[in-house]
Amino acid sequence: MTDRTSAQAPPAGGGGTAPVALFVYRRPDHTRRLLDSLRRNALAPDSVLYVFSDGAARTDDVPAVQAVREQLRQLDGFAQVVLMEREGNVGCADNIIRGVGQVLEAHDSVIVVEDDLVLAPDFLAFMNAGLRAYRDRPEIFSVSAASPPPREMPLPADYPWDVYLAPRTSPWGWGTWRDRWDAVDWRMPDYPRFRFNPVLRRRLTRGGNDLGSMLDDQMAGRIDAWDVRFNYAQIMAGRFSLYPRFSYVVNAGLDGSGTHCRAADRYQVDLADAQMVPEMPADLAPDARILKAVRHYHDEHPVSWLLGTIPGVRWLVRGVKKRLGMDRPLLKRRG
Repeated sequence: MTDRTSAQAPPAGGGGTAPVALFVYRRPDHTRRLLDSLRRNALAPDSVLYVFSDGAARTDDVPAVQAVREQLRQLDGFAQVVLMEREGNVGCADNIIRGVGQVLEAHDSVIVVEDDLVLAPDFLAFMNAGLRAYRDRPEIFSVSAASPPPREMPLPADYPWDVYLAPRTSPWGWGTWRDRWDAVDWRMPDYPRFRFNPVLRRRLTRGGNDLGSMLDDQMAGRIDAWDVRFNYAQIMAGRFSLYPRFSYVVNAGLDGSGTHCRAADRYQVDLADAQMVPEMPADLAPDARILKAVRHYHDEHPVSWLLGTIPGVRWLVRGVKKRLGMDRPLLKRRG
């Protein structure tokens, strides 16, 4: 497969802001909204934008893919735009894994967005501040710009900071550093040991009891996800993601147009609440109350702990449901 690049890649290291990697497919309206919101960020003119456009998986997708690419070929408002048009379809996960890896060959850090997001005007300021502030804190594996709505996951009333640490990364606007990204083994060679080990599976539930089942689905080819493997590497190493108190991202793809997520009001936030740049204490540490709240926020099903930690139970339940004609995914894919 040959990919086409519409501009020469910038020199290694870039400037003072982290480069932005954007991943798009077949949603021109969503892509337009994302780009409009990204350009409203004050740091957009200082940022190099890499865009990775996956090729059509089906003939029916070709017109929409081409419509997205026509938008991108006219794109301006950034320090430089590097457009990568993939000739074939590599899929959501591989497009992101390859693209982020390519950007990090030339830069020390990266900010990642997908076409279904709408960003606050201070999204780039927050992401760059977080990547600078915690570059030398290896236990902080990533920076996430999308936080749960306060009504769904309120922070403790006496928590003093505007940022917090959580075991799990959100794929809805995030960033990381080259050394952290290189620590992820996307082949998952230790999955066979994890698969039937209740102790290891229980450890992964620190980020939510949906992750074990999502990882099983990924390894069985039932979903095409990069983030569950990234979360596996982060959580099993005992590391964290930085989050803001108020989200800088709205996911506009919860309208049924996305690959994995379903429409849901419980994820909607008000971008007007996002702060310009919150204070980021150098000695920021995990708060046990917030870790518990994050875990519970991602615990969707009453039986998820059982399905995610007891070897063989999930496969037994799946077989019974298939016999009854109820063979739908037990746990839906979430951000």
